[in-house]
Amino acid sequence: MQPGYNRVTDTISELVLGHFGWVETGLFLSFAAILWLIALRTRGALAPLALAGLGFVIIAAFPTEAPTAGPTMASLIHEYTAQATALLLPAACFCLAHRWQTDSEHRFIVSCSIAAGVVGLMLNLAGFLAVYGDTEWIGAIERLVMLNGLIWLELINLHLWLVKRMSRTSGVRSDFGRRRVVFSGFFGRTDRQTVKVPVSRSGVSNQPKHACRRS
Repeated sequence: MQPGYNRVTDTISELVLGHFGWVETGLFLSFAAILWLIALRTRGALAPLALAGLGFVIIAAFPTEAPTAGPTMASLIHEYTAQATALLLPAACFCLAHRWQTDSEHRFIVSCSIAAGVVGLMLNLAGFLAVYGDTEWIGAIERLVMLNGLIWLELINLHLWLVKRMSRTSGVRSDFGRRRVVFSGFFGRTDRQTVKVPVSRSGVSNQPKHACRRS
């Protein structure tokens, strides 16, 4: 950590200026890879999540400058890319909600995506006011934007894992049922109907032959 660093007033990107700034660069690249994997898995928000992942790569490649230093080309690229990436996260929420809105299996994620998208837009508006209004709580806004996106991504992964697990469980049960029927039929234990056949005094059955057949 940097001495005197304040999580409320200082941006997340300013952590790169410390002795362990390479850790934050690695985290940016790791988060970009996670966004690309989730984009490929969901398919519902492929474009915004893929662009957000590219944004984190650009943020890592062009680190910010110290607040006391003047703006450079690299710091401007970093700043504008960070603002665009922050907007892409709520856009991904709305895209996924629109893609899965007719699927009853993903109704929970649709509701979470709409809520996360609305919260993300409100936080982006607050961040815009913080940046261009020269306020001192830009660091807190950035962390809330990231936290909102992270919670949404975690819920997506948890939901998809649960859906996949439930489908496997139901598949095993149905397969077990089919095997049980085959197993019982193999040993001649299929269900039969017991038919009482009336017999005349001469010992000859009065029931038609088709009534003695196996059901």
